[in-house]
Amino acid sequence: MHIGTVRCLVTAGPTIEPLDEVRRFTNHSTGQLGCELADALTRTGHQVTLLLSETARHSPRKKNVHVIAFSTTSDLQHQLNAIQSNSIEAVFHVAAVSDYRVSCIRHTKTGSQIKARKINTEHGQISVELTPTPKIIHQLHRWYPKAKIIGWKYEVEGDRESAVTAARDQIKKCRTNACVANGPGYGEGFALVTTDAVKHSPNAGDLFKQLVKFIE
Repeated sequence: MHIGTVRCLVTAGPTIEPLDEVRRFTNHSTGQLGCELADALTRTGHQVTLLLSETARHSPRKKNVHVIAFSTTSDLQHQLNAIQSNSIEAVFHVAAVSDYRVSCIRHTKTGSQIKARKINTEHGQISVELTPTPKIIHQLHRWYPKAKIIGWKYEVEGDRESAVTAARDQIKKCRTNACVANGPGYGEGFALVTTDAVKHSPNAGDLFKQLVKFIE
């Protein structure tokens, strides 16, 4: 069991992917859960760095949480790579990372590429090509080799069993130590999933207690 302060890294909130200089793609994440987790870790005496989306609607209440802002998926990847350290002992990857980024915008009829700072209706019907973004969670084990890494699986479809299965698949593929499953597919509450156990939490407060216990 770990004794004393644990140096923690938490990611929270949505990434954004620009369509042009005015518009962007994003998701419904507010950053609330990650901010509340950062506060809970700080209350229990741990040192927390929070990578928080610039568009998050929440922020940590504890003043001693060190906050670093990010925007796009690429920016979050850069920030995580830049602060990689053997001294980080726990990584909680709560951020809602976009699966796609915009690679090209074309006129639908002509197929010609549009390179405008702001795309307006004068361009008519357009087609937006999307390219998969890098899977950041795959790289966390390499960047933070001595840390316990906890991923997240927000499942919209399926049921509780399939959500837990998806969490276990993430652990196996990404070499993480645990994964939290939640979302409409899972149902009420959260599941802290490891290779050999599944612990259900009825609410976020109970989940945070389980996560603190897990890293200590």
